[in-house]
Amino acid sequence: PMSTRAVNVAVVGGGVTGATAVSQLVRLLPSGSTIVLFDQGRALGGRTSVRRIRADDGARIAAEDTATSSFAWDHGCQFFRADTAEFRTCILPEWLKGKHAIEWKGRFEHVDGDAPTKPGQLPQDFFGLPSKTPVYHGVGGMHAIASGVLRAAAAHRTDIDVQVKVGARVASIERITSGIDAGAWQLLGTTGEAAFHDSKEEVAAEAHNVPCSNLSFDALLITDASASFEGWHRASAGLPPCASEILARVRARVRVPLFTALVAFSSAVPVELDAITFGDSTLWFAARSASKTGLANSTGGGVECWTLVSTAAYAVAEIERVPMQDPVSGAFRPQDPEYLEGESGPARTLVRCFAAALATRMGGASKLPEVAYITAQRWGSAMPAPPNAGGRDSCGAGAHTKTLLNVRYEASISLPLVPPPEHQTGGWGGGTERGEEVQKDFLSDDTLGLYYGGDFCSFRLPGVEAAALSAMHVAQHMAANIKKVKVGK
Repeated sequence: PMSTRAVNVAVVGGGVTGATAVSQLVRLLPSGSTIVLFDQGRALGGRTSVRRIRADDGARIAAEDTATSSFAWDHGCQFFRADTAEFRTCILPEWLKGKHAIEWKGRFEHVDGDAPTKPGQLPQDFFGLPSKTPVYHGVGGMHAIASGVLRAAAAHRTDIDVQVKVGARVASIERITSGIDAGAWQLLGTTGEAAFHDSKEEVAAEAHNVPCSNLSFDALLITDASASFEGWHRASAGLPPCASEILARVRARVRVPLFTALVAFSSAVPVELDAITFGDSTLWFAARSASKTGLANSTGGGVECWTLVSTAAYAVAEIERVPMQDPVSGAFRPQDPEYLEGESGPARTLVRCFAAALATRMGGASKLPEVAYITAQRWGSAMPAPPNAGGRDSCGAGAHTKTLLNVRYEASISLPLVPPPEHQTGGWGGGTERGEEVQKDFLSDDTLGLYYGGDFCSFRLPGVEAAALSAMHVAQHMAANIKKVKVGK
């Protein structure tokens, strides 16, 4: 049974997994416990982040700042599904009731792109859209799920201290080996500009790691998929060798890279649609920001914001062309706006595909309005490749796996991202009916007090639903198994 003594828990990553885990731990931990969540982003959300750009000078502003004239996009995850009974029962009602999320009722369609050239392998859907509804989105942006859930968690119990540290990059994690805190975890890292994934390498390199908190921790939950990377990656959490077994399992997962283009058109795109799935080898999906509750840009003047999402095939080819690491030194290469927004870069390429695919609908590609603002984002680990689906193994490796600089990527044009009906019940992937141990969707080492959660640890198809279920399960396991390791607080 759970110790009744107060414990300190650190959570690394403030996306859906981290936020959901905190909301569960708050209910289960003993009185007097402390939970500290660290997120290296400018704001909470992780892969469910929002980008809001001030219209007059292109500066990034807070996602919540809707009073300023600005453009806004969900610049990572676009929406989520609710395919399992467990998620629909245990998690979704709270998100809807708390107004963190809402059903996305839009005009969804499929449009053929370069279909004649590649029949049979082009995407027919994107996470089930256009046909498999309902789907849901965060109110005011996908980040609202993480931030709303954490706000509610902090207010849930006054006898548990919930601290949220944003812009705090955990870069080194050490296990204390002597003294009264022996066996506990200490987190070191950096804050401010050097913490961000897109800071120049010289800024990040200048940073000196200092303790992230004056606490030491009885248990540590990692939820950031990139934290498992070797030291070259900006998001590496620098876990010690004792964690290598757990890390090896996360690293083994094949990664789906994607680019998103964030575009503000000077007037409305002349198609009566809110989201489009493309039968195209480069452009997979597009979503109109203003069709989502609370995400309309606040500029007036008819500007219309769209997020364009690439295929994995295009993203892998781009990462091969413009690597994420220096091929000689192995150093991390942050995203360079000149590359992202340049004529041959991802943003303009995706806009050209968007114009070409919609040409017939608009009465010619030239009918696409002028671009008022454009940028792009490289998601090197947008999601794990779907495990045990489409001929892939349990790590997501299959016929379209491509290894670049020791990282395995999924390079197919289309991906199966909706579970078949027989997998939508309880023990999906479980094997409980044969009396076997239920498959876990998290990683744990109770002796170390080390845990890893999120869709990169799950046997489910990737996305918000898999991440939230993993978080709920790992939190329940942690609450039952955390050992109080130290005498001093």
